[in-house]
Amino acid sequence: MDEKVLYQKYGRAVLAADRAKCRAVLRRARGLNLSVADLLGRFVWNTQRKIDILFRKDQLTRLEESLATWTNRLEADWLRTLLVPSGETGQKAVLCCTTTEAGCLGAQICSDLLGINGWETPVLGGGIASDEIAAYLGRVRPKLVALYGIGPKNLVYSKGLIHHLKQRLFRPRPRIVAVGGIFSRASDLWDVIGADAFADDPHTLSSLAENLINHQLTAEC
Repeated sequence: MDEKVLYQKYGRAVLAADRAKCRAVLRRARGLNLSVADLLGRFVWNTQRKIDILFRKDQLTRLEESLATWTNRLEADWLRTLLVPSGETGQKAVLCCTTTEAGCLGAQICSDLLGINGWETPVLGGGIASDEIAAYLGRVRPKLVALYGIGPKNLVYSKGLIHHLKQRLFRPRPRIVAVGGIFSRASDLWDVIGADAFADDPHTLSSLAENLINHQLTAEC
């Protein structure tokens, strides 16, 4: 059974909130030599994206969306116990997300995949005042700040937050990256709200993070 078929089986099991079938599919996928990062970044992430699409098209009720997201997050939690991080890089990335279950799940997957590569990656939930976030970033001095789970209702807040951070943060300030969500559906929206870059998924975010390190090392040589 190939990866595509297993991914489809996993998606159906998540939508049915069948944790036993979800776990069986993930174990079988591990047998295909798919890494935990692959399962988090492709199976869990893309399934959550599908859940979001179905819900926005009114093909899932709020209850069905909630159950599917909860099931998907529980499987992500299990996969997280199998992660083997590499050595620490000394670099920090802060993930900011909304307070929804889906928002927290997406931010956690981004955090996990960065963590595998040795980044320290605290996750901040939604509803935090811009001044508090700026003060926290000033203390931990991250290389990167990622915003995930932003929807139409959060755009004004996000734009204001980015503007506030750019005015208040230390120099050189961290790069601000918009990840997934509405930014995957609306081209260049990330630029409109003032972010420095866009990442469609956690793997792309990890690549951007590594490029930041490589650029820094090159500049220091």
